[in-house]
Amino acid sequence: MGKHWNDGGYSSEVELSLQIADKTMRIAQIGPKSFILRDACEYPPGTEGTIVIKVDDRERKVHAFLQNGVTSGVDEVEYI
Repeated sequence: MGKHWNDGGYSSEVELSLQIADKTMRIAQIGPKSFILRDACEYPPGTEGTIVIKVDDRERKVHAFLQNGVTSGVDEVEYI
């Protein structure tokens, strides 16, 4: 669960990841059509995977078609 602060504030615990087959990669940032992976990897154009968005104890999964694949050294990965 997230963290409660003394001033009455609250910070959610957020985990983002990309699952392709049996491999899970951590996502650093995500937007509506792209994301940035924390670690370098490579996948060919047309790869399909699942983006897992976990906020506190709630999990949401989004299908991701990586039209351009993932190229090592390229920060931003586009998905549809």
